[in-house]
Amino acid sequence: MGYGFNLFEKIWFYSKLTLDQSRLASETYFRRAMFIMVIISAFGILVAILIGISVGRNLSARTGALATRANRIASGTIEEEAEEAAVQNDELGILSRALNNTLTSFRQVTELAEEIAAGDFTRRLERRSENDPLVDAINQMTENLAEIVRQADVIASGDYTADIIIRSEKDKLRLALQNMTISLRERKQAKDALRESEERYRALVENANDSILVIQDDILKFHNAMTEEKTGYSSEELANTLFINLVHPEDRDMVNERYERRLKKEKLPASHSFRVVNKAGEELWVHLNSTVISWDGRPATLNFIRDMT
Repeated sequence: MGYGFNLFEKIWFYSKLTLDQSRLASETYFRRAMFIMVIISAFGILVAILIGISVGRNLSARTGALATRANRIASGTIEEEAEEAAVQNDELGILSRALNNTLTSFRQVTELAEEIAAGDFTRRLERRSENDPLVDAINQMTENLAEIVRQADVIASGDYTADIIIRSEKDKLRLALQNMTISLRERKQAKDALRESEERYRALVENANDSILVIQDDILKFHNAMTEEKTGYSSEELANTLFINLVHPEDRDMVNERYERRLKKEKLPASHSFRVVNKAGEELWVHLNSTVISWDGRPATLNFIRDMT
């Protein structure tokens, strides 16, 4: 019994020892495996961080470049398209292509505006799609400006008969052009009427049987052809002659007094007679009808003189 117990104890001891060694070995392997997994995980995290930093920097750089271009375009700088960024198929590539399209449209509009400013209204923008309201609106504006310029050229040529078609209440430019045309038309009609009236009165004055003359500051400001015929002086000679010098010396005081009093609007007979002396030295009895008028904004007398000789 003693021997058998000892044997059992030895077996149990060795079994326990083997189990303890196996357990120790398993724990060692487990620890090594955990350590390796930690190392691998840490390396993976590090690689992921580096990749994230690289991608972030790339995205940040591309985003910053796009933002810079957008700001430059907004400030009026029309630059070349960024084709390198536009060929990429990510979101920033799509955004870059959209920015390039916008830039192309801006450049076309700028070129069109420069041509319009130079007076060329023939160019039209091409649609980038079937529904392009911006291009349609710009082309319509250009056509309207071209039509207005054509109408303005007609008006500038002196033709005020054409009517300006107002497309809407907001068509302020055509409305202003229409008002200007109406005003110029009325002025032209008034000017034509005045010219016709002047021509009629000129014909009447030049063909009158009486001498008609305007005296201001004792100088003949106007005279008709009959005045030259009766006095014998030319138009140039009469323009430099004082009217009182045409009056007979014995009648000058009386004529000059009446002239001064008439300018002062004193009550006088409208007519009187006196003598004049023509260039040949001949005495002529004349009958004068006179009234005060305004000539070039200053007082003068309008005189009708009939030869009574």
